[in-house]
Amino acid sequence: MQWSHGKKVCLAAYRPLINLLIRLRVSPNAITITGTLLLFLPAYYIIVGRHVPAGWLILFIGLLDMVDGTIARERNLVSTYGAFLDSILDRFGDFLIYLACFHYSLGQDDKFFPYLIFATLFFSATISYTRSKAESLGYKTTAGFATREARLFVLFWGLTCENLITTFWILAVFTAGTSIYRIVDVMRKIMKK
Repeated sequence: MQWSHGKKVCLAAYRPLINLLIRLRVSPNAITITGTLLLFLPAYYIIVGRHVPAGWLILFIGLLDMVDGTIARERNLVSTYGAFLDSILDRFGDFLIYLACFHYSLGQDDKFFPYLIFATLFFSATISYTRSKAESLGYKTTAGFATREARLFVLFWGLTCENLITTFWILAVFTAGTSIYRIVDVMRKIMKK
């Protein structure tokens, strides 16, 4: 499943902001960096147990992450540098939020909870790495359900419902499944040649 329809709806909602940022000539890279820095706030909220505001901030910042690429395309500022920066800072932001969840989990009664977060982080990184490595070898893969956008939405849901243990069970299972599915997808494409 792809989230392209949801992304189009979100971008339509953000259109006034996109237009304002274009008029102000704000750099897409500045938006990328700002969005990453803003993630320290929900990370702090997660650590101190204020999950509802953390969830809403993650949703807002995650949607803002879609804006930088749109602005780059509309202003003809698409660059390899910007794509690389965006990709690296996405991974940094993911790790920061999962690290905050891990820190929070250590104070909870469920001793398996930290392992679910670790599994989610591991498989999330594997999903991204598989796609990146496949592209470097000349193959394309976006297979699987647990795209970054889907993971952020599930995390938003879990934080705002204040049910992180169930959320990380869902994330661990779906990231593992997507990771394996992408690896198999790429290996099939390689073997066909």
